[in-house]
Amino acid sequence: MMEDDLQKVTLDLLGRQSSTLLDSEPESSKRFEKIKKYSTGAKIALGLTSPLWMPLGVIVIGVGMPIKIGVDYITDKMKIKKFCKKSANFIEEWIEEILKEHFNTEKLNEMVHSRYMSRLRRHINDMFNDTVPAKIASNRMLILIITAETRSAAEVHQEFNATKERIHLIKRQMETFKGNFLIDQSEIY
Repeated sequence: MMEDDLQKVTLDLLGRQSSTLLDSEPESSKRFEKIKKYSTGAKIALGLTSPLWMPLGVIVIGVGMPIKIGVDYITDKMKIKKFCKKSANFIEEWIEEILKEHFNTEKLNEMVHSRYMSRLRRHINDMFNDTVPAKIASNRMLILIITAETRSAAEVHQEFNATKERIHLIKRQMETFKGNFLIDQSEIY
């Protein structure tokens, strides 16, 4: 049992599915499951026409690429002529075209969602998954401590008032030290 679990973990770490090696069904039969979906006639037609696909692809690429390059060349020439005639109008039209293409409502909405909404969702999820439960737990602990408290309010006030005065004294001493330190540093320079 432990060896099977170890083998599953090892195979998952290697990026393979553990079921292909652990099942008794051979891997070759699983490879051809997709082929079983096609009818026999379709398989025969595909097998007979497969030698034609490679040359046909080369011909399409061989004919299509020069046509694409020619069309791009002609459109670029037309743009250059248009620019040479009236450059200011051409640039204004070009800028409007780019703005319409890249700054439409859908693109802006997509940008806002991808940049800000995903962050906002992540922060909200973090807050509700971590912060809120931690605050609820600390409030419960505080309620338990308060209900278990046996001292009177005067005793609690007297005890914490002394601590408060001690903290304020330390804070004033630190501010005085900071001022003296700054004065000393300014005299050095």
